[in-house]
Amino acid sequence: YIPVGYTVKTNIQEDDYTTTIYANDDGKQLTFNYTFGSDSTKLYLCTKEHETVYTTVKEYDAYIYMPVEKDSRNDIVWIGDNDICFRISAYMNVDELREIAESIQKVN
Repeated sequence: YIPVGYTVKTNIQEDDYTTTIYANDDGKQLTFNYTFGSDSTKLYLCTKEHETVYTTVKEYDAYIYMPVEKDSRNDIVWIGDNDICFRISAYMNVDELREIAESIQKVN
């Protein structure tokens, strides 16, 4: 699921990660990342203060990071099958982030 009005602007694929950036006509971005195959993964969230909300994505533990600054993007992060780390970052509310996360599926 990608919200109406968002289109792919950039897609970067490397051996152990993929990043896809979508944008809408207002210039708001939605970034989807996943990383796999590493012994360790570092994830940097650029915010000084945020509220952390526990949730689930399918059957996996997930966390939503909501910056105190209202003009910042919210992030949802979880680790799925085969220790794949997923992150979605967007100017969207918790329900929208969760809907996008729940819709992710493996394609061949």
